[in-house]
Amino acid sequence: MRRCSRAPLALLAASVAHGAAFEIRVTSDRDRLQLGTDREAWVEMLGPEDLTDVSVTTQAGRIDGVERLGPGHFRARYVAPDESAPQVAIVAAVGRCSGGSAHGWLALPLWGVGTATLRARRGANVVVDIGASRFGPVRANRRGIATVPVVVPPGVRYAHDGSKPVDLRLPETTRVHLVAERRDLRADREETIPLRILAVEEDGRPLRIGEPVARAERGSIGALLAMEPGVWTTRLRLPPGPAGPVRIHAAAAARSPETTATLVAQAGPPVALTIELPAAPIRPAQPDAIPIRVKLTDAAGNPARATLTLFSNLGVLTEAEQLESGHYLAECRVPARFGRQRRLVVEARASGERGPLRASASAPLLPEAPASIAIEAPSRAVADGRTPVALRVEVRDRHGNTVSDPAPAATASDGQVEAESGDHGSFVIRWTPPATEAPARQSVEIVAGTVTRHAQFQLEPRPHRLSAAVKVGYMHGLGNLSLPSLGIEGGVLLPAGGRPLWLLAEAGYQHARAEETGTLGALDGVSQEADSDFFPLVASLGWRPRLSRRIVATGSLGGGALFVRSRVRLSGQPEVRDVQAAGLVQAAAGLGLRLGPGFALLEASYRWAADANRETHRGPLSAAGVHLGYVFEML
Repeated sequence: MRRCSRAPLALLAASVAHGAAFEIRVTSDRDRLQLGTDREAWVEMLGPEDLTDVSVTTQAGRIDGVERLGPGHFRARYVAPDESAPQVAIVAAVGRCSGGSAHGWLALPLWGVGTATLRARRGANVVVDIGASRFGPVRANRRGIATVPVVVPPGVRYAHDGSKPVDLRLPETTRVHLVAERRDLRADREETIPLRILAVEEDGRPLRIGEPVARAERGSIGALLAMEPGVWTTRLRLPPGPAGPVRIHAAAAARSPETTATLVAQAGPPVALTIELPAAPIRPAQPDAIPIRVKLTDAAGNPARATLTLFSNLGVLTEAEQLESGHYLAECRVPARFGRQRRLVVEARASGERGPLRASASAPLLPEAPASIAIEAPSRAVADGRTPVALRVEVRDRHGNTVSDPAPAATASDGQVEAESGDHGSFVIRWTPPATEAPARQSVEIVAGTVTRHAQFQLEPRPHRLSAAVKVGYMHGLGNLSLPSLGIEGGVLLPAGGRPLWLLAEAGYQHARAEETGTLGALDGVSQEADSDFFPLVASLGWRPRLSRRIVATGSLGGGALFVRSRVRLSGQPEVRDVQAAGLVQAAAGLGLRLGPGFALLEASYRWAADANRETHRGPLSAAGVHLGYVFEML
């Protein structure tokens, strides 16, 4: 049933403004309790059938448990306080149903036990009256003082000795109770909490004169709206702030004892994440694990909770342990060998209200003193006084970690040495060997701390980039002939990473002549002359490695064309001329002896060519040859 169904219009408007309320009828199996004798009573709540989430509170004593007896029917046990002063326990019930919130309350009188002290004649019997109850008689002692035990209902402050009032000197007790409709508060946002204030007279009747006063230690409380005798509603407006208890105080009048209700503002979901590592450098084989501290906070800066995940670039991480709300501790054990890493980087991730949260922190890694030097460099170097050789140097400690400080120093007995700044313990040293005309060996000394290492180099004179050669010799096989041969060759050194690879072009010349006299048909004594000129043109790739200080090996493979020019004359007949060409493939190998600006060459070659098939010249054109020559090297 509606609580406000028979209320005045103003109360109905206030009820609508503060949310619809349904009635819970609260009853007790006891109409009163006598403190010191009666300890408990059962309180029953009856409301709408779909009533749920029922909570029962009181400002005097306590409530032990709420149990559901049936649809809309609940029961709780009320336990009286330990004090003996008479007072009123305000028992309030609040719950929820399909139409909104539901409320009800009960004022349960708690009769107190005390004493009335009176003066009388020594030995006189004294009685006192409280309402319709009489207590005594008690005999006055030798000093004329009688102490009479009494039972006092709430609201009574005087007993009577006949017509004489006797002040019982009872303390004033709280006559007001605060009920918060909602206790799930978020500290990171502004909250508005409906409050109900229940106030009674000293004897337990609803407060009818004046209105209670209320204040909050945080936030502000709005104006009180009277709903019915003894019932007021208001709202607590709580701005974002620290998580923790929010205390609200209320009293039945300005100078009456206060009652306090405590709400708890919980931190909201996290919106910020911070991570902290020690600032001190981490050393190899450090016995202690590295502590990692992580903090999650909500929008108001309160520590917040969330599932936390940690990642690191090296080492082994432990699970994050929550020390207190929003504060987590994990550990990382860093291995002794961390290579080129210079910082331990740890990243923390969590799910926040506005999306994933990430934060990272780092701590420096400090290797030990140098224990070894690793050098990466070619074994050969061009000794022309201009071409530098790059030595990549890594200084390492005993665990294999690269060391940046001290930087390595390099020296050489000859040539120029330059060091470049390194990164993560890796350095580049450039050494320019001196110019030399003959192969030699030389070393570069690298020193880092107390460690020394030598890099050995085979120095090679800078190869010339152009060559020209003249060759003379014999070719055998041109129609089973052995012919003198003349050749010229030019070469260009190819850019092949310092390798002696050459592009060669060669032109040669061989000449054959034959004379013969014989019978031609009916004619006798006919003479015949034949001349053949051979012009091979070959392009090839050559290889000229140096075998020793003065010995050079040569080799080439290529192809080209062989041009054959033929002339045939018969006595009394005009001369017949012809030119033909054939493709060829040529391979050659030789040895050279350095002399002067080049080297003398002894070379053997084989040339394969297609057979000649003209009337003026027929037969094989392939041939093998041996040549002597000299190769001039330039530039």
